[in-house]
Amino acid sequence: MQDNVEDLDPRLMYLFMAYYNNNANEQEIDELFQILASSIINDLTLIRLMAYAWKNTSAKYDIFTFEKSNKILENIIRKTLPEP
Repeated sequence: MQDNVEDLDPRLMYLFMAYYNNNANEQEIDELFQILASSIINDLTLIRLMAYAWKNTSAKYDIFTFEKSNKILENIIRKTLPEP
């Protein structure tokens, strides 16, 4: 998997990181989820964004339990992937 995100859209990076860091306002969150719900980005792009955010976070404690993290990820995937 490619960890380099320099080729990704700067606006997408900004929105994702603002959301990830809990700094996004309501309009930015809406914009991010519109992008995620569209076919503009693919699963690999989303995985790259998440990997980048994870590697560049300096949390000194667990923010969520493993179970809560999995539930959050499942919700994101369910909301962004088209129904079969």
